[in-house]
Amino acid sequence: MSAVENRRAARGTVLMVEDEETLRIAISTMLRREGFTVLEATDGLAALELLRKHTDDLTAMFLDVTVPGLASPDMLREARRLRPDLRAILASAHGEERVSSMFGGLGFQPFLRKPYRLADVLKLLG
Repeated sequence: MSAVENRRAARGTVLMVEDEETLRIAISTMLRREGFTVLEATDGLAALELLRKHTDDLTAMFLDVTVPGLASPDMLREARRLRPDLRAILASAHGEERVSSMFGGLGFQPFLRKPYRLADVLKLLG
């Protein structure tokens, strides 16, 4: 196995849940270049379907706080039920205090405030 294949194998699979198309495509493309497998969802219902289908494959879920379909807190609740150990990274233009109140008790860590940089995402997925 080459060094690139090793790096890719070590990176894992990320479920990217983001309804803002430009941002979702940009981050997903960059994560793929860094060796991640990325599953993309534009809304909570599509994300839930991918979560259920790929539960054991996922390394992390990158979840925008406000997506259509299924509410993000409900999405995180189901992710916790299926995979309590799944890393959930929340992203929002809202401050962390507001997000914490929306997701109280669901145990997310960490949080990224929009706008963020790819380097910030990679650091959290490290």
